[in-house]
Amino acid sequence: MSLTRRILSSSGQLMAANALARALGIVSLPLLTQWLAPSAYGQAAIASTLISLVSVIGLAGMDMSYARGFLSRDQPNGEAVETLLWRLAVIAALVSGAVAAGIWLAYASQDPRAITGIAALVFLGAAGSLLLAMAQTRSRLHNRHGRLALAVAAGGVLSIATTLFLAKQVVPDERALVIGYVVAYLVPIALIGLPAWRQVSMPSGLSMAHRRSVLLIGLPGVVMAPMYWILSSSDRWFLQAWRDSEVVGLYAVACAFGQLGMMVNSALIAIWLPEATRVHEATGGADGDRAIGRLFVRLLLVMMLVWLAMSTVGGDLLRLLTNKQFHAGAGLVPWISSAVFFYGVYHLANTGLFLGRRLTWSAAALAAAGCISLGANAVLIPHFGAMAAAVVQCATFASLATVVWALAQRIYPLPLPTRRISIAFAFTLVVVVAGSRMPPVADTASASTKAVFLVLVCAAVVWLMEPGVLRRRRRGRRPGRGRARSRAPPSR
Repeated sequence: MSLTRRILSSSGQLMAANALARALGIVSLPLLTQWLAPSAYGQAAIASTLISLVSVIGLAGMDMSYARGFLSRDQPNGEAVETLLWRLAVIAALVSGAVAAGIWLAYASQDPRAITGIAALVFLGAAGSLLLAMAQTRSRLHNRHGRLALAVAAGGVLSIATTLFLAKQVVPDERALVIGYVVAYLVPIALIGLPAWRQVSMPSGLSMAHRRSVLLIGLPGVVMAPMYWILSSSDRWFLQAWRDSEVVGLYAVACAFGQLGMMVNSALIAIWLPEATRVHEATGGADGDRAIGRLFVRLLLVMMLVWLAMSTVGGDLLRLLTNKQFHAGAGLVPWISSAVFFYGVYHLANTGLFLGRRLTWSAAALAAAGCISLGANAVLIPHFGAMAAAVVQCATFASLATVVWALAQRIYPLPLPTRRISIAFAFTLVVVVAGSRMPPVADTASASTKAVFLVLVCAAVVWLMEPGVLRRRRRGRRPGRGRARSRAPPSR
């Protein structure tokens, strides 16, 4: 199977699983936004961002060390690397959970609306999030993509079912949402599975020098992970400080729609790096780089199409599926979907630095973007609220993607059609702006107008990024006509 088909097949399974989980989450919003107030979504957003921050700091780049070191041609590699990192991950998960719970207790002591008992859920969430990241990496490295997709889908289904039941029957507040988050972490872990206790309890057998070399691969993740949290999640804390939990709730629901494209981006990126590493280690040289470059362009095309679609119709979906008290967030969706696109571009651009083991440059770019994000949020959110948060997130991810692209192409250049990509991106950007300014869908006529608009501009983007598609289709039809003529009896 070719690299393109292998990645698209594996990522397709993950996309289907993520789509199911996201679709259920979106479909449940008409009920949940009636049963739960915006303030409940705000408090749940604070809990989820805390879980995310502490778990990514605790992970300390071990997932990157795992993905790169396990498949390395040189020692250390294989099971020894796996054993070392899982032993550390179990300890890190327990510590991260305890730290997250302590932070929540401190926060609850200052906010009278915060529920102290959520600290136990935050502990489970932070520990579960860290272990899930490692379990997903393990599943990809062992080519268990089907099981991973099933686990993601099951976690999403049970998470939504649990949240709906609790919000309607038991606890109609933020606890229903946070328990749902915890279920979404723990169920996939149970289905994917962890390494056997015998493996984790035994020493890895690696020397101190080898252990250090493995950990150094992912060391930039110690900076990169919290900086990503700053870029994507710290705005909720600024909104909580300068506005209130209701504004945070509106922003969180807008993010739920703006980040729908993340289910595609995350699935592609999750499969992309391990497969690109396999090609790089197995093939190497110009042939391997050309194969990686060709697929790079195709994945970027998929991300462009998702960006275009979500920026155009994401706000309409929010208005259609949520209670009126959340409709004010529709104008934020195009900015958030743009941030998701640039986040995906950043990860694609990061490929060269990852393969070249030069992630320090990526960490430096993330650190700079994180500092800019903090400063911009601190200055703008007090005056402009949620719109400032969305614009800052989009602008900082766009800047980050641009800088990392330039660095990666300078340090480990991949053969990419830069001119073609630039033209396609400029066209898509103009169309995204135009699509986001179209009138909201109000009837069948306006919906049909948007649908035709999307079909036409998506076809144009495909042609700009992959102009050979039409030529290949024409060539594919010619042999059939030739064979048909050859079968006809000769004229006398």
